[in-house]
Amino acid sequence: MKTLDAGFSVRFSPDGRYLFSARERHLQIWNWQAETQLDHPSIPEYFDVSRDGTILLSYANTGQIQIWDAKALLSSQPVAIDPKGKQIVMLGAVKRNQLLQNFPNPFNPETWIPFQLIDESYVTIQIYNSIGQLVRHLSPGTIPAGNYSSQSKAVYWDGRNQIGEPVSSGVYLYTINAGDFSATRKMLIRK
Repeated sequence: MKTLDAGFSVRFSPDGRYLFSARERHLQIWNWQAETQLDHPSIPEYFDVSRDGTILLSYANTGQIQIWDAKALLSSQPVAIDPKGKQIVMLGAVKRNQLLQNFPNPFNPETWIPFQLIDESYVTIQIYNSIGQLVRHLSPGTIPAGNYSSQSKAVYWDGRNQIGEPVSSGVYLYTINAGDFSATRKMLIRK
């Protein structure tokens, strides 16, 4: 469990990497996995974030509403890039840690979450709903280095929450933590 000294009105960024919160009437942006607050222009009177996390709203001193591009506030931060349309060819050992796209996707009611590890690591996978609430925590334990992309090796999720109830249709985020490695991807349940 992680604890941040954040304020009220907390919202995840679309990729699930950042949290936007209002504290003492100013915006705070947190990299919640690293438990660090990011530097950004001062945005007083922050009061809302769009559903997709791309637009921030705040009050100006004149009483008008200011509209901020949330992506521009994070543009100076490092961003993982996953090349589209390219195929990564690996010969021999796994070359880098990687969280792969779940399959099938969309799915109903079950899916597999594939990944690759370059070192033995204690692995956990958290699944969040579209508003950032933890739905399920999966912990396959300590896993040796290797490729876990086949159905027989990937982490299985039965589409149920922590208390065994089926979750509703929609977009979900899944995050892997393995040692110093952390990554997040989206998946879709369609019923």
